[in-house]
Amino acid sequence: MKTKVSYKPEGFHSVTPYLCVNAAAKLLDFLKQAFGAEELGRHPRPDGSIAHACVKIGDSMVELGDVALRAAHLRARRGRRVSAGGESRRRVRRRARR
Repeated sequence: MKTKVSYKPEGFHSVTPYLCVNAAAKLLDFLKQAFGAEELGRHPRPDGSIAHACVKIGDSMVELGDVALRAAHLRARRGRRVSAGGESRRRVRRRARR
């Protein structure tokens, strides 16, 4: 007998926005203060940034996390982006780990 399995977790709608941002913790605080968002989960990385978080605003879910790009990856792909018409405004630099 086949069982129907829902592709949506309980409480989610057909489309759920996922925001990749800088300073996700600040965005979470803003969403809670401005919209009364309820934080349902937060998964921090060792450096303190947020790998994934989920909030509920009204009856809708919003997922988010900090952007995590590796400098070596960006440098290696720079030529490809520029040759495709992209613009390089500044050099990618290695950031000290915290």
